[in-house]
Amino acid sequence: MRVIDVAVNGEVRWRAGMANASLITPLLSAWVADESLASLQVSGMCDLEQGRAAHVYWCENVAVGEGDTVAFKFTESDRVTSPEQIIPTDSPEYVEEQRVFAESMKNFVPDRVPALRKCPGLSFEYQLNGQPAAIASLVGGEEHILCSIDWVKQRPDQCGVSIRTFGDKGKPDRSPATEWLRATLALNDELLVRIAA
Repeated sequence: MRVIDVAVNGEVRWRAGMANASLITPLLSAWVADESLASLQVSGMCDLEQGRAAHVYWCENVAVGEGDTVAFKFTESDRVTSPEQIIPTDSPEYVEEQRVFAESMKNFVPDRVPALRKCPGLSFEYQLNGQPAAIASLVGGEEHILCSIDWVKQRPDQCGVSIRTFGDKGKPDRSPATEWLRATLALNDELLVRIAA
């Protein structure tokens, strides 16, 4: 089956995949005001019986620090890492979580104050199959860096890669989003990210 190996500092920590997977989406993100430099999440979705679906989580909010590397390799294997959670979208737990979220958004007031820049030199340095591909850094009022990998069952032989930086809407110094890399991983391709500050 198709899987995405996620390695931190050269050690494969998760082999994300499952026979009934419909979506696998590792995310590496950073915010200039966060205590940890960057955060890693490996999640996705799977198909269940009778047309049902579930959210799948291999890891959430794993802190990554300066100088650390995170590698995403699109490969094939019958041995996978068991997910930490599988939450059906029709489960009472998930339905209640969505209700509470929708209720909270009714009175949500966004923070319009620019974030305290604890890491003004924050950047993600990228290599694609061992070759330098991009260095994503914050431009103008941007506060976030996001690297997302997307595998969907409708396109089983490739993964999409998106790397961008952006600011929060409504803040006075918001800059337009900057797209640093948009690429496709074929089988056995690897994207390596080094965190810098």
